[in-house]
Amino acid sequence: SLIFAWPLDLPADGKTESEISLFIRNEEGKGIPEVSVRLTSSVGTVRESLLSTNSDGKAIFHVSSSQVGVAQIEAFVDNKKLQRAISVKFE
Repeated sequence: SLIFAWPLDLPADGKTESEISLFIRNEEGKGIPEVSVRLTSSVGTVRESLLSTNSDGKAIFHVSSSQVGVAQIEAFVDNKKLQRAISVKFE
């Protein structure tokens, strides 16, 4: 699985969002469709509570915050935490 965020630095205005792309893949690197995924963020809020991956194994989340800080973002697939995590900075 892969997880990306853009932008990594953004204003803590409660409106500007970082787009978090999550890719769920099998051992051969092919996307797995229809997998339930969710994100948690230590700072701010995640707009989407739970998504299913599309036909390419991709799900897109959006995170925003009105609080300044570094958000540790973790992904869960079928309630199992992925080893990869990312951080986004709200200033």
